[in-house]
Amino acid sequence: MQITREWLEGLKATGRAEFADDELPGLRLRVSETGARSWSVLVTLTSGRRKRLTIGSAHTISPRQAREKGRLLAAQARLGT
Repeated sequence: MQITREWLEGLKATGRAEFADDELPGLRLRVSETGARSWSVLVTLTSGRRKRLTIGSAHTISPRQAREKGRLLAAQARLGT
């Protein structure tokens, strides 16, 4: 699913959950048991190892901003920087 601001505002997740974004492979929205929401991106390092990088809080970072930062982090991981 494409995560939008409207979808995010209407989200009523109970308990721990993780949602994947269709627009940017690897972008995840994580919701904790306390309701905290954070963005992360799964990247593949030059060694081939996968790693989760935290982007920040979904309360202050929009889905569009999370995608932009996720693309940047994924590119840096591919380049080994």
